[in-house]
Amino acid sequence: MIWKEKGLLKNSTICFLQPYDNVSEYYTLLTCGSFFCNQDYSVKKEGGRPPLLMYITAGTLRLTYRGLSHSAGQNEIILISCAEKHHYYCTDQCSFLFFTFNGSNAVNITNLLIEQNGGPVFHPSQVSEIYQAISAPILNLCYQEQISDMELSILVYTVLCKMKDCGSHFPNPASTGSLAVTSSIQYMKNHIRESISLKELAGHVNLTPCYFAHLFKKETEYTPIEYFSCLKLNQAKLILATTDSTITEISELLGYSSTSSFINAFKSRNGISPQKYRQKLLLRP
Repeated sequence: MIWKEKGLLKNSTICFLQPYDNVSEYYTLLTCGSFFCNQDYSVKKEGGRPPLLMYITAGTLRLTYRGLSHSAGQNEIILISCAEKHHYYCTDQCSFLFFTFNGSNAVNITNLLIEQNGGPVFHPSQVSEIYQAISAPILNLCYQEQISDMELSILVYTVLCKMKDCGSHFPNPASTGSLAVTSSIQYMKNHIRESISLKELAGHVNLTPCYFAHLFKKETEYTPIEYFSCLKLNQAKLILATTDSTITEISELLGYSSTSSFINAFKSRNGISPQKYRQKLLLRP
């Protein structure tokens, strides 16, 4: 439907969806739309709302969130947990696609993605795929075309999965970086549930362990084993946030030699134990 609100220009549309029965088990869209804004557009809330994703299609959208100011431009994404105080606004003109969602640890996964990304503004490497995934369904819904609940749940899940890999937790290898480093990182991701030695990684890219370790650290600022350990621990955070798997199950799933070695590695990296990290997530609004 066409939506009128202060600061919105003509052709701004929104759709309100009816949550379905299995909302606790699956992701579900609550609202979605396409907004065209001028300098009068401003939304300021104290919290108590579901997570919100906004894909900026033109201009710049400003955001105040968790005490910090941010701005997002064309082909950037804002993701926030609206359970907290937030304020987003436009100082000139901008347009964006958006949706709010709920269910299946929606707040926990939102907070985890923001934490791993280092903030609520994302610069996704798969930006075109995300745009293609959301643009047609959002516009179709706004003009009252029907899309099944399961398709919408898959849509949210797909977008969040693509968002997962666009954080800045690691320095990215330079665009001119070696194929050896890029290939070895992909090898790590493909073998995240195993133990990998420096010799194995170097052998995968046909380099000596000494030269490979030097090259890898030069391009990423991490040793290969440090980088692989961080990948495992990031995966552990995701599992802690989105499943009820025990600490022992997670340690086995990620190939740690024992539960205690997993706990020690997690605590060394994050300052708290896996169990306390999970409890901290559950205590968030």
